[in-house]
Amino acid sequence: MVFANYALRPGFSQISTDACAPISKLVKCIEETREDVYSSGLLAPLYGHVGDGNFDLSIICDSNNADECNRAKALANSVAMRSIRMDGSFTGE
Repeated sequence: MVFANYALRPGFSQISTDACAPISKLVKCIEETREDVYSSGLLAPLYGHVGDGNFDLSIICDSNNADECNRAKALANSVAMRSIRMDGSFTGE
């Protein structure tokens, strides 16, 4: 997926997340993460192997744009805190 994501914005950086949530909370976790992505204005493909409660978010950003990098870091942090709040983990693999 990394190379596919880089093809979306050639020359840009990527911050990858790896979130886990209990299956019973996974849909809510993903829905809230999608809302955060839309609100951030960033390009961030979401994909996963959700059968085990795991999903990944690849946040694509311009490493030369401080505002964009700050929004990307904030988005990654919100995914981490959300998954932990939902009794899951972050960097689950």
